[in-house]
Amino acid sequence: MSKIRIDVDEDGVTKHARLSRTDELLPCAFCGDIEISLENTHTASYWLECQRCGAQVNGESEPGNSILDHECAAFSAIEKWNSRKPECEFLKQLKSLPFFEFVIQVKEREEKLSELLVF
Repeated sequence: MSKIRIDVDEDGVTKHARLSRTDELLPCAFCGDIEISLENTHTASYWLECQRCGAQVNGESEPGNSILDHECAAFSAIEKWNSRKPECEFLKQLKSLPFFEFVIQVKEREEKLSELLVF
């Protein structure tokens, strides 16, 4: 299980969880990067975020502000990050294409979508 340290700010109230080890986190499901950060909003509400592509997974928020609330919320985000569903076939195919072709396919889909949305 990942090690989490809870830091308390100088005000004695604001808390942040920090991962002491990230090697137990799966790589990003979208870009494969391993630079994943644990973020929070100064409350017991945490998410993991890929530093390369910005993909995020939110954990369950806890109502209190105790150290235990922060630990539970942080572990919830870690559990969700590591238990996501396998990639869909479309995403696997896109990843196998050279980046330029991927961008072209996205642009074509955006153009088709914008044509459909014209009133």
